[in-house]
Amino acid sequence: PPFLARRSSDLPCVNVMMDFDLMFVNDESRSIASYNYPKSLNFMSEILKGFKKHIDDGTVRVGVLTYGKTSELRIPLGQYSFSALSSQIKNLQYANGPTTMTGEAIDDAAAHVVGNRISNRPQYIMVITDGESRGSPLGDAADRATSHCIELIPVGIIDYKIYQLMPIARNDLTALKEVQDFYVLSGIPEEVAHVVCRNTPVFDECNGVIEIKL
Repeated sequence: PPFLARRSSDLPCVNVMMDFDLMFVNDESRSIASYNYPKSLNFMSEILKGFKKHIDDGTVRVGVLTYGKTSELRIPLGQYSFSALSSQIKNLQYANGPTTMTGEAIDDAAAHVVGNRISNRPQYIMVITDGESRGSPLGDAADRATSHCIELIPVGIIDYKIYQLMPIARNDLTALKEVQDFYVLSGIPEEVAHVVCRNTPVFDECNGVIEIKL
């Protein structure tokens, strides 16, 4: 989708009707390390600040799946108050997984999202990872997710492999978000939040609807 012009950092989508699902897929493999993991959790909370009103209204549903060698559904996709959701995310415990199985995590997240779909609302999976995936091909996992009309948003951190994340981004470099250090994670939440906003009428090929700026 097109990116929006910059808006207020605390209300990036204030003039847009919000009705969507967002599933975080957060890497907790060994390379993340225990001292960095809370920063990735804070990053997710910062992303959600832009949708605080919509989360509290129940029009934006959120879930969290974490992964290393295996995936774990930490917060089922659903309606939460912003304060409760933010608290749950910040209190997630680091599992220190021995490897990075990103493809399998995308498959698990997509299955959960599709199984909890409501009507024709847009659905997004945001993949946050710092390392090279050791599992199934990421392009295949991305194809399976997009075949269900799920849009993927990859966020590469530190030493991520761009050639692996590009299939998640559907080979669209502008859709790939990157940071070189956990300390600068706070610099991109607003930009990432804009992926799920629209500033022009858009035809949704999956849902057959027009989304129009208010």
